[in-house]
Amino acid sequence: MSKYEKENQSLRMTIHSTSSSGPRTQRWNNGMGQDQEPRRHWTYSMQTSLLPHLPKQTIIKLPRPLRILDRATVKPLRSLMNDLRNIKSDAEIDNMRLAGKASGRAFTSAMRQSWTLEKDLTAYLEYKFKRNGCDTSAYVPVVAGGKNASQIHYVRNDDVLLDNDLVLADAGGVSLSFSLFPTQKSKSLTFLRKQEYGNYITDITRSWPISGTFSPPQKDLYNAILATQRTCISLCRASSCNSLDKLHQIAENTLRDSLKDLGFDMSGNALETLFPHHLGHYIGLDVHDTPGQSRKAPLEA
Repeated sequence: MSKYEKENQSLRMTIHSTSSSGPRTQRWNNGMGQDQEPRRHWTYSMQTSLLPHLPKQTIIKLPRPLRILDRATVKPLRSLMNDLRNIKSDAEIDNMRLAGKASGRAFTSAMRQSWTLEKDLTAYLEYKFKRNGCDTSAYVPVVAGGKNASQIHYVRNDDVLLDNDLVLADAGGVSLSFSLFPTQKSKSLTFLRKQEYGNYITDITRSWPISGTFSPPQKDLYNAILATQRTCISLCRASSCNSLDKLHQIAENTLRDSLKDLGFDMSGNALETLFPHHLGHYIGLDVHDTPGQSRKAPLEA
C-alpha cells in the first residue's frame, strides 16, 4: 500500500478507480476492515499530475458528512436570483445613477473634441470613466468609425476616423465601490471605507459626426433614430404595460415609417438588415443583467 493510500485510509477515505465510461459504484471499506454494501457516494476527480502513483484518474470517497450532499435535492437558484436582481432598490438606483452620470459626462467631453484614431477615442473614454469616479469600463468599448459601425460588437478599435464619417461609441463605466468623503480640515477627498454596494454598470451608445457637423443626409437619419428613441423612452414606465419585446416592435414600426419618408426602400427584409439587433436589455450588476428574465415580461417599477 502506497503512502498516499495509507494517509487516505487514516482519513477514512477509500480510493476507487474509474472505468472508461466514468465513475462506478464499488464496495467500500469503513476503515476497520469491514466491507460494506455498494452505495452511491460523492466523488471528486483528481489528475495524475498531482498524484503520479495513482491511476490516470481516481475517485475519492469523502467522509459521511459530505456524502449527505449526494442525497440532497438541489434546485437551481436562477429564478430566485432573477427576481431579487430584477427590481432595484433605492440604493441600487442611486448607485446606477452615479455610474450613469460619470459615464455620460465622459461621452459629452469626448464629443466636444476632434479625433483621428479609434484607439485614441477608446483610451479617452476609459480614462474619463475612471477620472469621473468609476472603477473601470463595464465591458470592452466599441468605437467604430464609418462603415465599421455596421459590425455588431466591433471591438478592434484600431482604424482611422475620417472627417466626413460618423463615429459610434458603445461604452460605459462600472460604479465606484469606494466612498469619497471630504475631510473637515481640507477640501481634498479621501478614501475612507468600502461601500456595501457597488459595481453596477452603465451601457451607453451614441453616434456623432467626427467633424463636429452633420451633413444633411446624416442629420435626417440621425433625427429619425432620435425620434424613435424618444418615443420608446417615453413608454419605459410600468403604467404603459409594455415589455422589451413590445418596445422593440414599436421601435421597428416607428423607424420603418421614418425611413420610408426619407426615401428608403423598406420592402422585404430591409429593416432586419438595417436593425439586426434587439432594442435593449436589462442592466444592473452585469451588462446583460438577469438573463433569465424574459423580454416578454411587463416592465415593473
